[in-house]
Amino acid sequence: MNRAIALTALATMLAATPASAMKVVLTGDATMYYGGGGTYFAGLPVPWPTGGFLQGTKYTASITLSRPALSVQLSYHENACFVAYDGIGGFGSDCLDNWFLVGASNSRTAFGSFVTGKDYSDVFINDDGYEQGIEEFYDVDSGIFDNEFASDDPVGYRIVLYDSVPEPASWAMMIAGFGLVGGGLRTRRRALAA
Repeated sequence: MNRAIALTALATMLAATPASAMKVVLTGDATMYYGGGGTYFAGLPVPWPTGGFLQGTKYTASITLSRPALSVQLSYHENACFVAYDGIGGFGSDCLDNWFLVGASNSRTAFGSFVTGKDYSDVFINDDGYEQGIEEFYDVDSGIFDNEFASDDPVGYRIVLYDSVPEPASWAMMIAGFGLVGGGLRTRRRALAA
């Protein structure tokens, strides 16, 4: 009986490995271009989520190449704009550039994570009694690959982009698995004490 409980708990926990809600996988062979100075570049595709990037979300990217690159870097540009007003007719606005980078040097692999920004607004009364506020807007609007190779030999690639948000059902199954393990250990202790 205890063995059955333990096996059920183990199966539940293994099935509950947090899953990704979004995953983009790109594989193939890159077209090589001469870059001058004895270096070459690979035409690598940029992974992009269907519907675009979600705000306030953690993404992870991994790059695997068939041979080492002198350097390889996947970058995403996030446009971060804000508007501020002072409540008496004055306002200001500006846009900032955020770059999310995943890269490596002299390697066949690169791995990294980044978190996109989230819209934000706030309204308050300033010291002069006027309503004052600020609004911020975030949008990931482009992505590029920078890379450099020592020769024009063919380069195979596997590029994966996924968000790191586990599905609620996965968390529920994992918690249930821990509960079953705890129950199994408690039953076993009672049997040993008897």
